[in-house]
Amino acid sequence: MSDNLEQINNSDINIVYIDDIIDSGISRYLYNLQKNDVELNYVEVTFNEKCDDYKSLLNNKDVSAADILIVDSKLFSNENVTKKLTGEEFNLIFTTVHPYSEVIVITQNEGLEKYGTLRKYQQNFKENAENYYDRVLKDEIEQRKEIILQKRRILKKMKTNTITYGEDLIYEKVESLFNGNGTYKELNDDKINELIDLIEYEIKPYIEGDINGI
Repeated sequence: MSDNLEQINNSDINIVYIDDIIDSGISRYLYNLQKNDVELNYVEVTFNEKCDDYKSLLNNKDVSAADILIVDSKLFSNENVTKKLTGEEFNLIFTTVHPYSEVIVITQNEGLEKYGTLRKYQQNFKENAENYYDRVLKDEIEQRKEIILQKRRILKKMKTNTITYGEDLIYEKVESLFNGNGTYKELNDDKINELIDLIEYEIKPYIEGDINGI
């Protein structure tokens, strides 16, 4: 497990797990998870319900550096937390500020699958925790990893085409966001939407092939 993610090579995948009480089964599984094609860097962030809220998490350096964020659905629901949010709602906020990161929401409760939420392992399950997370979490992380690597390939191709953009700073803006350099205060919804439109309508037409072909 990495001490922090600030100095990690940008070719790696940074996984950050946030919970008020770190689940030992998830922690052990993620710590031992390996991928042949990339280096996985794993960090845990313990949410302190008395002094933390979603803004403090957005400004946390390890959270900002996350490629894949794993967060508990009930993290912000405790009575001591000032601003009530679900993990699913935090997902929307986080990916607005960090549009090139992926969020996986986990829960102890049933019935949240329609929101893309994964269940935590329970002691009454017939399989052990490792087999359960191998079946449920491993594929989810693999899919998110592929999305991130695909976007990195697009960014790399953009870098070779910077002459196309002239003096426009589109590439620098995208790279800055991709590297997690945005902050909650700096990036409001209008700026994010404007940047997404630039990528969709001005950048992609100049890139040879479609997203799947790069």
